[in-house]
Amino acid sequence: MLPLSSSRGCYWQRCLFCPEAAAPVHRYTASSPADLPLLMRGLADRYGVRYLQLTDNAVPVNMLKALADQAESPAHFNWFGFVRFEPILEDACLVARLAQSGCRMLQLGLESGSQRVLDLLDKGVQLASVERILANLKLAGIASYLYIMLGTPGETEDDAEQTLTFLEAHAAEIGFLNLSIMNLPRASGLLDNPAQYGIVDAAPIDSDAPLGLYRRIQPDSNWDHTAARRFLERRLLGSAVIRAIINRTPPLFTSNHAVFFAESER
Repeated sequence: MLPLSSSRGCYWQRCLFCPEAAAPVHRYTASSPADLPLLMRGLADRYGVRYLQLTDNAVPVNMLKALADQAESPAHFNWFGFVRFEPILEDACLVARLAQSGCRMLQLGLESGSQRVLDLLDKGVQLASVERILANLKLAGIASYLYIMLGTPGETEDDAEQTLTFLEAHAAEIGFLNLSIMNLPRASGLLDNPAQYGIVDAAPIDSDAPLGLYRRIQPDSNWDHTAARRFLERRLLGSAVIRAIINRTPPLFTSNHAVFFAESER
């Protein structure tokens, strides 16, 4: 496997839970989309690798189009990486061409199955679009690796239940899952108007560490990180279909290795 970046930084930079929105490390820049497919083919040949990992925060839309437009049959190499739930992925033909280009897995941050929470976080994602995209990926034989994050500011137990319902309804189209509890970046945009998100206080997790990255959230309800973690362990992992998805990634392997096991799901 060889890592490769087609861009630096994040082109969206609006998700209020993300450090890239709070304090971007890099100004967003990207290489020429037309050059990417040729570069990937050349690197695969030069180093003799089976997989190329696009390590972008989110592979830009124009890069996805370039890969789809220059797809080979059969694929010259395999690749995977992080993408956003972008409307172009609702195009089943384009997704099929991505598979033809060698795409074996896409890593997608869904975060929540509640539209209200997604809107609060300025995620820029519509659940109706997510449903169509997951169906297209499944049809094309591209594994989806979804990231879910409980305990976000403003979330309620009902929102978490909606996430559970969404995941169970689409379990057949989800290849892999990462379930987590949110850590709030110390400079998050959510802190500009904390009351709007149900935050009473957000103190540094370690007051003795001036460079600490995260804050501990005190919500205005009983739905805190402890309650969210309890829900994750009892309700989400208590679901047989969700547990089956979690178990697809063997112990000691991470999301970056899941692509090795995606072939058996195709």
